[in-house]
Amino acid sequence: MESGVIEYELSNISDEERLEQAQTLYSAASERIVLTEKAEVRAKYFQENGVKPFDSLHLALAEAHNVDVFLTTDDRLLNAANRLNVEIKTASPVIWLMEVMSDAD
Repeated sequence: MESGVIEYELSNISDEERLEQAQTLYSAASERIVLTEKAEVRAKYFQENGVKPFDSLHLALAEAHNVDVFLTTDDRLLNAANRLNVEIKTASPVIWLMEVMSDAD
């Protein structure tokens, strides 16, 4: 993902401890996601269908990079993802963890 986007995202974190944690995680990441034209087009489609701009970008990038699961606590985003038939699994972290735990039994 472009550094300007990362800087913007980090600038929205007002809690100093959370900001430090996010910066540490970002610096430890071994892979950087690149915004492709295909993901940009898909993000615009999501926006045109009611998804907030940064949510649509996150969802499109996750879809473009074939993540195993896209986790969010945002019920509106989950509902939109289901309605728009995204190409990846989307879930609430709690529901996803319950599924993973039950599969492990």
